[in-house]
Amino acid sequence: LWHNVATGEVVFWLLDGIRFTSWGTLARGVPDSWSVKGTPDINQDGKTDLYWYNRATGDLAYWLLNGTTVDSYGALVNGVSTE
Repeated sequence: LWHNVATGEVVFWLLDGIRFTSWGTLARGVPDSWSVKGTPDINQDGKTDLYWYNRATGDLAYWLLNGTTVDSYGALVNGVSTE
């Protein structure tokens, strides 16, 4: 998973072991204040999801993924500190 802070583009690379198989874009325009803090299976559907943290506001958010597509997203907590 890559987040280009200059463009806001979030892309993924799929690997088969150490072999690169494909890539794609999950989102565009994600501000540079946001960073991925974890990749758990939040909704227990057997698929990776994303936890995001905004270092400027302290907000926590999630993206529920369906493979390589963002199905839904939302806020978890506002104004926390990871320090």
